[in-house]
Formats: sequence, C-alpha cells, structure tokens
Amino acid sequence: MGSTAKWPMVEHHFDLSDLNKRWYRVEGAGDAILPDEAEATLRALVASGGLRGGRKAFLLGEQVTDFVFSFLRRPDHVLAANAWRTLPKGIGVRLRTSDPEARIGAMSGFYDFLAIPVWHPRILLDSEIRMPPGWQQKMMTVMRAAAGLPPMKFSLKAR
Repeated sequence: MGSTAKWPMVEHHFDLSDLNKRWYRVEGAGDAILPDEAEATLRALVASGGLRGGRKAFLLGEQVTDFVFSFLRRPDHVLAANAWRTLPKGIGVRLRTSDPEARIGAMSGFYDFLAIPVWHPRILLDSEIRMPPGWQQKMMTVMRAAAGLPPMKFSLKAR
C-alpha cells in the first residue's frame, strides 16, 4: 500500500474478515478453511450488507477464492471449483444474485459485490514460488484504488 501501510491505516481503509473464526490446520496440508465457520461468516456478511452495493472484496488465496465462489454459485459452475486458477489476479469479477448460477446454500440470496482474487500473504513469503512480473505494482494499484487512495509507483527500496 506504500509507506503509510501501518496496520492501523489498513484497518482504517478496509473491513477485515477471516472466513474461519479460529486458526485451523490440516496435518500435512497446511492452513485450511473450516467449511461450517466459513459459511457462517459469509452468511453474516450477506445478511449485514457487507457484500452489497458494488463493494470490493479481496479474496486472499486459492482456498478463500474457491470457497467464496462455490458458496455464491452453483457447485457445478467452473468458477465454483476452479476460480483461483481461472480468474486473473487483481482483476474484479462482479458477483450478484442476477447471475444465472447465483445461490447461497440452496436458495438465492442478496449480494452484489466485486470479488478480486489476489495472492495470499503466505505465498508472497515463499522464496520458491515464482510470481508473475509486475505483480507487486498490480496488487498495490488495485488495493490503493479500492481504498480511495491515489496511485503510487511500487518500489522495493526500504523506507
């Protein structure tokens, strides 16, 4: 986000939600989503209006992206099963109940927001993962725009 990316500034510009209420790890597979907790979180966000009015929601990582898309779409839809690998990162996809495959559980529900898949912070810390060129600038640009901040050029220099 730039030099002002102290945690209070992030909290000031964004509503932060974890799908899980508590940390969960699958032995041998790493951190994982607890489906019951994640579904309860998404239902609460829909009920409270947290996913309305063209809001932007950054989905951090493959598990989160695929879970959110499968929760809000038919299970057999391609984006429900493979959203992370199918969608470009840092580009918004509008999700709304008028989509033909829209659903929340077994019924239609109200939501209308822009889902933006981005890399999970853990991936960014893995030295063996090769990130696409320009990902830092792309991610910073889309997040600053969502927060209503002016664009800024990404720099690796320590500040």
